[in-house]
Amino acid sequence: MVRRNPQFPCKKPMPILSFPSVQLLGCTVQELVSDSSLQAKGMKAIADRVDACAAVSMMDLSVEAQAF
Repeated sequence: MVRRNPQFPCKKPMPILSFPSVQLLGCTVQELVSDSSLQAKGMKAIADRVDACAAVSMMDLSVEAQAF
């Protein structure tokens, strides 16, 4: 049994879970990366299932990649 000190809150993980939302929403990866509404719904679906400290969005780095 792990005893926690009440003065220190329990730390929660912050997993990067974007593509599992494809299965939860029943869409394709192409649809997910092309539709911000689907991305928001995916973030909500994952946040409802995972006890994490934050919900994160996907990052499109194609604009930055084109600069190089």
